[in-house]
Amino acid sequence: LYLTPARWLERLPLYLNALAIRLQKLALRLPRDQEAVRELEALGKRYSDYLAAHPGSLAAAVRVRDYRWMLEEYRVSLFAQQLGTVAPVSPKRLEKFWEEILAGS
Repeated sequence: LYLTPARWLERLPLYLNALAIRLQKLALRLPRDQEAVRELEALGKRYSDYLAAHPGSLAAAVRVRDYRWMLEEYRVSLFAQQLGTVAPVSPKRLEKFWEEILAGS
């Protein structure tokens, strides 16, 4: 948590609330939930692969930090949309954001 920027740390209660909402709905929408999890895993893989390719690099971690938090926002949009996100987020927006990260590397 000490490396978490205040902007995202302030949203931690919302993320926990979104998790509670997801768990409440899980039995009713298990197939849809599983599909969303697969999508999130694919989007998150590039993040973890990037960090694995730059072990111990604080600069690399900083470059992809906001992408990681936008994944959390996307998670909210998938499982607890009624809570809202800090900005519009979608797979297309995440893709564009990732391309900008790589272009700046």
